[in-house]
Amino acid sequence: MGPRKVDLEMQECSFKSPPPNWRWFLRWTPFFLILGLPLLVAARVDVRNVSSDSLPLKLTVIDGDDIRFRRLSAGADLSQTRVASVVQDKLGFIWFGTQYGLDRYDGYKSKIFKHEPGRLDSLSCVYIRSLFVDHSGTLWVGCDRSLDKLQPMTETFAHYRIDKQVPGSLPNPIERINEDDAGMLWLATERGLYRFNPATGETTEYLHNPGDRATIAGNRVNAMGQDRDGRFWVANSGGLDEFDRATGKVTWHAPFRPEVVQFHEDKFGVFWLTSADSSCRLATLNVATGHTTCHTIEDKSGRVTSQVNISGLLESGDGTMWMGSWAGLLKLDRQRKQLVRYHNHPSDDESLESDNVISIYQDSEGNVWTCFQETAPNFFSERPQAFENFTYKRGSLVSALVTSIYQDHNGIVWIGSMGGLNRIDRHTGKNGVPAGSGVHNEILSILEDRSGVLFSGTFHQGLQRLDHETGKVSPYVTNHLSSNLAHHPITRLIFDHDGTLWGATYGGVSRFDPATGNFITYTPEMQNAIQYQEIKEDRNGMLWLGAQSGLHRFDPRTGQFTIYQHDPDHPESLSDNRVNSIHFDRSGRMWVGTQNGLDEFDPSTGTVEAFYEQDGLAGDVVSCILEDKRGSLWMSTNNGLSSLDPRSRRFQSFSAADGLPGRDLTGWGACYQSPDGEMFFGGFSGATAFFPNKVEATPFIPTTVLTDFRLSGNRVSIGPRMDMLPRNGA
Repeated sequence: MGPRKVDLEMQECSFKSPPPNWRWFLRWTPFFLILGLPLLVAARVDVRNVSSDSLPLKLTVIDGDDIRFRRLSAGADLSQTRVASVVQDKLGFIWFGTQYGLDRYDGYKSKIFKHEPGRLDSLSCVYIRSLFVDHSGTLWVGCDRSLDKLQPMTETFAHYRIDKQVPGSLPNPIERINEDDAGMLWLATERGLYRFNPATGETTEYLHNPGDRATIAGNRVNAMGQDRDGRFWVANSGGLDEFDRATGKVTWHAPFRPEVVQFHEDKFGVFWLTSADSSCRLATLNVATGHTTCHTIEDKSGRVTSQVNISGLLESGDGTMWMGSWAGLLKLDRQRKQLVRYHNHPSDDESLESDNVISIYQDSEGNVWTCFQETAPNFFSERPQAFENFTYKRGSLVSALVTSIYQDHNGIVWIGSMGGLNRIDRHTGKNGVPAGSGVHNEILSILEDRSGVLFSGTFHQGLQRLDHETGKVSPYVTNHLSSNLAHHPITRLIFDHDGTLWGATYGGVSRFDPATGNFITYTPEMQNAIQYQEIKEDRNGMLWLGAQSGLHRFDPRTGQFTIYQHDPDHPESLSDNRVNSIHFDRSGRMWVGTQNGLDEFDPSTGTVEAFYEQDGLAGDVVSCILEDKRGSLWMSTNNGLSSLDPRSRRFQSFSAADGLPGRDLTGWGACYQSPDGEMFFGGFSGATAFFPNKVEATPFIPTTVLTDFRLSGNRVSIGPRMDMLPRNGA
């Protein structure tokens, strides 16, 4: 059976064999019978339709930084740091094979299995060589002398010796396990290839015989498995063999001299090989013609990086080819015909934790796991990320804590941070950090007036004007007069329905008078130390202010204040006195984000319906609230983002595992919504931008598993139920 013909945009041609010429065949048949018949097995005359490799002989490497790599949770507690093998079972558990134990990871913590002296049903080894989950969901463990099968109901192991028990014989570790379409397990060892029948426990051994070309080319077997057309291949110390499972004979030795470590036929029909030969670490094989193409890997300067050793091949769900190497994780860019390299940056804890990648694996949720020689595994999600992040550690911000966000009419995103102002061009992704925007001038609010003038409220220098092109900050002047709020931090700026500029300040609520260039400030009666951090206008022209001492309503016509505060004796009062955010939704309902919950506030009664973490809110500190086009509310918290459907009262929450820059998006209540609906939130973890209609819950549905059962006195205690696997394993 020949390979299917495929169309591959990067392939140059396809080869098709002509119809046989019988006269020619009869004329030369005696010659073949005399000289060539014994070599037909090795020569392979069946030329098939196949796509040829058109990759350049020299693959250029460029560095990439578009992936955010995640670490294991703090409570993972692996039995040993180095993990060489990763698999996921059908319940969602991630299994790590270490040099001292088999670790079952549930996204929060690990349970360790290892050999226990005196327990015959414990694991037969502590050094885990290989792991595999078969079509039925059974977990198989490759050990030093046996193949172990997990019996999940009892969490015990059955053991199967694969070689003969000869006294004094050396162990024969099972380095790799695979399964064919008949349900047979195939085992790769240093001393041969083994077929194992799970139904009977029967083992068949296949060894190299120098005098028999129909045996495997080498006893050190590195990998084996089927291609897309069902042909079975064995990669070994002698090269690559096509193996007939029915007869146990090799039908073709690929004409590739080096030892083959791994192979993979991708969905485009490209047959990849990795070898132990430094002159040909990466190759592609045309199985129809027997032609092998070696590819060297070089960096941008053109210097050949001969030490790049490919340690793993993975074709992920979307068809991307990933390669583990000693120089980091490599991704094949088929369109540009180059390799993108991801490696460690010591100052960036979202970069690859180590450059020495020893294996790679993709789980059912789409996470790609990278295992290293000297550190614990990392993982990242291959799913397109809905969140675009701006962080200090990735270099897009000059400081970690975001204080304000605004997008001007030219599409430039302005992000104030504790370390200065950031001017981000969305087309280039570059941050043109303005000179002189140092730490002594934190920008807390940014706004643009009707004429396009961009200005800001600052902590130390009052009202300031921003230059659109350079970001240079200068005093905001009208009629040659500067603002009189230089000594009062301006935390928020808004235009009311009449176009009047108002500011929430540490000192009161202030109305800007363009005729004088000054602010007129109002404070509640008998209150001289008010600190306002939020201001919004309702449909009746009333101003609502968030303070550190409650929710304040201000009537601009009368100058009167009404104050609402938290009362511990009245559960329907404000949930907390620190009010961070106020939002009026399209139906007129009023929502208040406090330091301890989200409140739906009824102005007519002064009562609230409060929502907390126990109701589905991501975190109880609600920093800023926005509303999408569907009427759902989005809010930043101290534990990620939450969206709320006001009709159903149901929350959906998102965390760093979904692509957010970090856990805490609180601080100065920074958020902004652009005219086209894009939302921006910022806080201690940096800033993130997204379109709500493009943010979807993970398609992976966790399985609830009972992991513990305890008896305590006369009471039965059931341990925590683990959602397997939590979103992106975190």
